[in-house]
Amino acid sequence: MHPAREDTLAGFLNRAASATPTPGGGAVAAAGGALGVSMALMAARFTQGKKKFAAVAEEIDSSILSLETLSTELLALIDADMAAYAGVGAAYALPKTSDAEKASRKAAVRSACIEAAAPPAAILAACLKSLRITARLAAIANPMLLSDVGVAAEMLSAAAAAAFLNVKVNADVIRGDEGGRLLQDARTALAESRSLAAAVSEKILGNSEPS
Repeated sequence: MHPAREDTLAGFLNRAASATPTPGGGAVAAAGGALGVSMALMAARFTQGKKKFAAVAEEIDSSILSLETLSTELLALIDADMAAYAGVGAAYALPKTSDAEKASRKAAVRSACIEAAAPPAAILAACLKSLRITARLAAIANPMLLSDVGVAAEMLSAAAAAAFLNVKVNADVIRGDEGGRLLQDARTALAESRSLAAAVSEKILGNSEPS
């Protein structure tokens, strides 16, 4: 499997658009989240070291370190999602001629879906953490970069929603208490993500209203 961080943007897009199962929705969600983080980082770095923002210098520095970690995590999750989905494909390809084979295949598919749910759940969590920082940047970062903070929030919110869809499709196969908990946790994270993004958008649109 070709590592995502070694690919060009055009190469990744072409692979995502091809008639192959990976990179799929989870990988694209992680890439979208990483793009959102890049805009939050830009806003923070245009604030860092400026005398005008000395009062929030420590918080800006901390935000940059956290966002850098989240960016690295999201890039790694592109590959993790592709690898996990390969396991799902292999499970679905198992023979299902006899009752024994059908039972074995069903168990293998469920197990593979448990593994495949982990990357998009982690993507959703990373997007939420990034949005919490982004929402704070909307209040303390250089206001000249406020639109970029808004782009970060919108990208991260969309990536969180995309990751949620990939959690749900796996949770629907997993079912039971485990599937239910997974889905509920994802719903909670998605709701907070959307709320944070909406708050950032409201701040930006409010600031853009004519006096």
